[in-house]
Amino acid sequence: MFRAIAGGRQKEQERVTEEPCKILQEGHRRLRKADIQRYEARERVAGIPMPLSLKHYKVQVEYVIAALSKLDPLPPDYMSDGYWPSFENADRQFGREGMKG
Repeated sequence: MFRAIAGGRQKEQERVTEEPCKILQEGHRRLRKADIQRYEARERVAGIPMPLSLKHYKVQVEYVIAALSKLDPLPPDYMSDGYWPSFENADRQFGREGMKG
């Protein structure tokens, strides 16, 4: 019955799936830089809770990933620090004791 015209729609779908992937990669890069995986593993294995500042930072990064993924078109400077939370600010917000561990 109905058939989509090849070309424009296919390119649009490729762009939509590619851009959120870039945002996700940037978010995961920032989490790796903060060494979140080590604290998550320590919490699972040893039961030592992750510092509050790291939990807060992770939630903020996940929120930015979700918010930027909804934008159309994706800002060309999505990797800019202006869009992403600062790990140093998370440390200050909860105090230095939140980062020990």
